[in-house]
Amino acid sequence: MRKNIVWRFVLVGLLTVISIFIVLPSFVNQLPQWWKGLLPSAKLNLGLDLKGGTYIVFGVDIDKAVKDDLTRKANELKDLLSGKNIVVQSISVTTTGEINLKLSNINDTDKLLTVLKDDFPDLQKLDVSQPPSFAFALTTAETTYMKNNILNQAVENIRNRVDQFGVTEPIIQPQGNDQIIVELPGIKDPTRAIEIIGKTAQLEFMLVDNNPAFLAQMIKDTKNLPDGIYSGSTPVTLSTGETINSPYLWAYNKNQLEQFLAGKVPSQYVVGYQVNRDKNTNLTTYQTYILEKDVSMTGDMLTDARMEIGGEYNQPYVGIRFNSRGARLFDQLTAAHVGERLAIVLDDIVYSAPVIRERISGGVAQITGSFTENESKDLAIVLRAGALPAPVKILMKNVVGPTLGSDSIREGMTAAVAGAVFVVVFMLLYYIIAGVIADIGLIINVIMLLAILALFGATLTLPGIAGIILSIGMAVDTNVLNFERTREELKLGKPIRTAVDAGYDKAFYTIIDSHITTLITAIILYIFGTGPIKGFAVTLSIGVTLNLFTGLFATRTFFDYLNSKVRLTKLTFLEFIGKTNINFMGARRFTYVISGILVTLGIIAGIQIARGKANIGIDFGGGTAVQIKFQKPIGISDIRKVLEKADIPGPEIQELPKLNEFLISVKKIKQLREDIADKIITALKTSFPDNGFEVENTNEIGPVVGKNLQKNALWAVIFSLIAIIIYIAWRFEFKFGVAATLATAHDVLVVLGIFYLLDKEITLLVVTALLTLAGYSLTDTVVVFDRIRERLKTRKGETHIEIFNRSINEVLSRTIITSLTVFLVVLAMFLMGGSVLHDFSLAMLIGVIVGTYSSVFIASAIVVDWIGEKGKLFQKKK
Repeated sequence: MRKNIVWRFVLVGLLTVISIFIVLPSFVNQLPQWWKGLLPSAKLNLGLDLKGGTYIVFGVDIDKAVKDDLTRKANELKDLLSGKNIVVQSISVTTTGEINLKLSNINDTDKLLTVLKDDFPDLQKLDVSQPPSFAFALTTAETTYMKNNILNQAVENIRNRVDQFGVTEPIIQPQGNDQIIVELPGIKDPTRAIEIIGKTAQLEFMLVDNNPAFLAQMIKDTKNLPDGIYSGSTPVTLSTGETINSPYLWAYNKNQLEQFLAGKVPSQYVVGYQVNRDKNTNLTTYQTYILEKDVSMTGDMLTDARMEIGGEYNQPYVGIRFNSRGARLFDQLTAAHVGERLAIVLDDIVYSAPVIRERISGGVAQITGSFTENESKDLAIVLRAGALPAPVKILMKNVVGPTLGSDSIREGMTAAVAGAVFVVVFMLLYYIIAGVIADIGLIINVIMLLAILALFGATLTLPGIAGIILSIGMAVDTNVLNFERTREELKLGKPIRTAVDAGYDKAFYTIIDSHITTLITAIILYIFGTGPIKGFAVTLSIGVTLNLFTGLFATRTFFDYLNSKVRLTKLTFLEFIGKTNINFMGARRFTYVISGILVTLGIIAGIQIARGKANIGIDFGGGTAVQIKFQKPIGISDIRKVLEKADIPGPEIQELPKLNEFLISVKKIKQLREDIADKIITALKTSFPDNGFEVENTNEIGPVVGKNLQKNALWAVIFSLIAIIIYIAWRFEFKFGVAATLATAHDVLVVLGIFYLLDKEITLLVVTALLTLAGYSLTDTVVVFDRIRERLKTRKGETHIEIFNRSINEVLSRTIITSLTVFLVVLAMFLMGGSVLHDFSLAMLIGVIVGTYSSVFIASAIVVDWIGEKGKLFQKKK
């Protein structure tokens, strides 16, 4: 037995020491050189809200996207008319956004207009049309729709690329009519990330002219080739067995090639360029391909793209797969052009141009080239995430400070330290020796949690910290459950070792159930959620898993080790709340009325939020961004106070790289008569008359959380609630599962309703608080249900109401202690965390009270009234 305790003690100590070594690089700037070879050097990264990152503004060429769409429609119209035996003499797209078409036979006019009406309702015939010549343009409605949709689609595609690249919790939002803001937290290779984001990723399959006469003549007369441009030829074996030399030009400078060929390429061709890198000399050359202008097929029908290794030399390539329509078109294309070369072109760069040896069926193809693994992975990412609907270019790139502001972070850290100190001191005073063990367990828990996050190079944001707060709250609850059970055993006169063993054993299933329900929720939020919700889910799931280790294994090991060394004869606990006999179920009619009113208010709040009628923050509703440069030094806290005094709520203030330069973002305020940017400028001028400033630029910005993110988050919550019902129904009864879910939804709606009533701003931080309190409430409810299940097994003629009342009274001390510790920690954040964390803390404060209330008065009452006095509850076997 003693040997077993020693090994358990050594295991906990060893894992703790390893965790300290892993997490040290995240907090110590300079470590010895030998450290790099000893342990992983990965660090815990801070997100945009806590540290800042790279701020990029992309310009979106929407006009080109509209023109490209018009070109595709022109090609589709030509093909459709050809299939109906309507001969088109010429068709082209003008620079003014019109399709000019001329029929060979004027008698086909009615057929043309019928095709236009049936298959191209978004095209309109212009008055300048004189048969057999016609002019068409997009309808006004279609042009407006496209311009609005292109920007939103670009935002979602960029978000997909960033997510697949592995950047944690970026900020991506539209700005104005043709710009996108992308903020990336500190990442190792921002240049590579920016390249991935900025690729248009328009994949095209184009036929190659193997021997264009104009190029052959140009090469033949070598005097026409200036210095720096060279000629060459590639042997191409056709399907007939004949080998020809396909001419090309190449140069070290792509611009030089483009300038030389300008105006010399016949209109039926376009020039593609292949990039070749010499691994030995590291030199890059550009080789021309003469491509038929009409695109044979595009990549919008791809279903998958993956980096693979293969071929004769085991080189990386990208395997692509088409959908059923794409597979059919690719089959037709290759069948019609056997013996010709087909270029695979991405953003005007030719990646490969193989000869079509035979018809290719099955919808599978390869993109080969001189790829590194990273290059092939990046190409697969942009193809998989989808092409950007329009070309983009970088308009601005800056390093910015944290979105929360350095003043808010300082205040938040002070509040967090104060709250942590309170928990440690409270556990020491209330549980004395057991409190010391609990505190050691909590410290180990936090160290291991940070170590795991650092090991994976995770990015820590405020929603992630909220997940840590909830997991620490559950860790405190785990210790309280163990100790309160041990207290009960001590009151029965059992020896300390026996009481501790019995206490831990009886609390075991309660702790397991409460943690697994929370873990299931966290996993589903991670799978279906995005952005901040994923960050919350990651830290919560890791924290909950570690709680089981520290709360059930580590602290018990410390007890056993201490008892084997010291032979404890007395284990003293304070007791604020003794034995109670409150008729909680007797008050359920009254609490139903109260909860019904508050839940109704919450539902109204939800409807108003969905309609955009509530006080919606910049995260969900967008707003205005003003970039200002002051002449003299000024603090973020000073700017924030001035703006809040001027009734400009919740300003987001970030420091920019230039001295005394700031980016101020403010939500839309509908009731404001004057322009919000003007109000900001007026307030600053009035408050800082001796510190002049310049307004660098002003822009309207879109929401950080777009419609897709909101929809994904809603599905994540719905699936979580369904999973809770299934698990609790399996462990308890279906009625318990439904009751726990309703109580959790009750708590979220009540807090939402109170926030709506108080006209508080609904932001991402508030949503994070709602998720946190949902987890807290669920844990509290499961603990009560577990005691009810236990008492139902040992019932002695008691009614359901008596059993439920008795069970709630027995866990009341634990409920109040846990709630009190969490409440006071959050109270410290509310009082000391500054204005930015004020609403987050307020939501948590209300949530802790409401969650405690619902687990005592609502969840159990629902089960009691559902089953009635004559109903039966079938307890599951453990």
